[in-house]
Amino acid sequence: HELRRVGSRRSFKVTFILQIIEKFTISGASDTLLRILYSHAALHLKQKEYIDIDLIHKLSLGQYGLYSDRPLLWLWRFSSKQKKIGLKDRCASSTLNFSSVDWNDYFDDPKKSLVVDVGCGMGVSLLNLAFSSSDMIDVPSETKDIDWSSCNYVGADLNEIMVRYANGIVSRFYIQSIRSKHIHFFHLSGDELLENIKKSYPGNVKLIMLQFPSPYRLENSQSFGGNTQLPTTANAGFMVTEYLLNTVAEVLQLNGGNGKLLFQTKCEDIAVYVKNLALQKCGKFKYLSCSNPVQNIDQDIYFKGNGERPKRVDQWLKLMNRIYDRAEGSMWSLSSLLPLHGRTETEVACKNDGTFIHRCILESKK
Repeated sequence: HELRRVGSRRSFKVTFILQIIEKFTISGASDTLLRILYSHAALHLKQKEYIDIDLIHKLSLGQYGLYSDRPLLWLWRFSSKQKKIGLKDRCASSTLNFSSVDWNDYFDDPKKSLVVDVGCGMGVSLLNLAFSSSDMIDVPSETKDIDWSSCNYVGADLNEIMVRYANGIVSRFYIQSIRSKHIHFFHLSGDELLENIKKSYPGNVKLIMLQFPSPYRLENSQSFGGNTQLPTTANAGFMVTEYLLNTVAEVLQLNGGNGKLLFQTKCEDIAVYVKNLALQKCGKFKYLSCSNPVQNIDQDIYFKGNGERPKRVDQWLKLMNRIYDRAEGSMWSLSSLLPLHGRTETEVACKNDGTFIHRCILESKK
């Protein structure tokens, strides 16, 4: 109503209109309300000759939502201001005694295949996959075998604020949707979630996602500066451990399943570390060759168009002295391995500032 009343005024800036549609979108408002809002926003943006014609077109068609760039960037700005939560920061007791979980409390049909997001943050990847699956037409070949519309979805994160947001959106979506209960988020560590899926989930697991874990600080990184909230080393606070990967490998074969592990990071050294941890030290995985691989990461990515390596990559290479291993070859994908609707807020932020994302898919060995 307010947008309709004042949206055409010269004093009502384009920025105000964009902020309104962002905040209503991330609130989980009803589709009916949002479609009306988007229609009026498109009209006023066009009248004000806003330069983003594609956005105006999508708003006018109602092809806009929590999966769109601007709402995801708003969530990224919010989440990036949150304190990094580690196991030692969490209260001794979780919000749920997960050891006694009854999956029937969270899913109408707990025997459906499961999609898992470990360290899910704001939960948008699962939220959009779970509630927009019928609209997805841009599914990459690497994940084309997943019937997204017939899965259950579960995520976990140590940040309770983010988990509460995600479950709040789920509640609102359920109110306006005819979908059965098929998604839930827990305030738990990745180890806790996976152990209890292994212990009691009655269906198989199609996909486990490890997306953008907070990177550890580089060795001797004090000389380079850096974020002091990050885990100090790979063995002190980093989410992806040999124990976690061993559990992932078992969970992917749960109840006769043959699921996949998707890993994404914006740090090349983290990509190489997790690859070696999974393929060599853990030894329970094999990688899938990507349809659009990274051939030469320096030439194809960093130095393309007179670009330069990220500072962290240069620091890592200096610490290595010699280049033993890089995130390139058939294992690493140039393009997204999830449908467009499965993007996280971090992925959109990376796209916005030109940061390359290292992506791969692994399978558990039989």
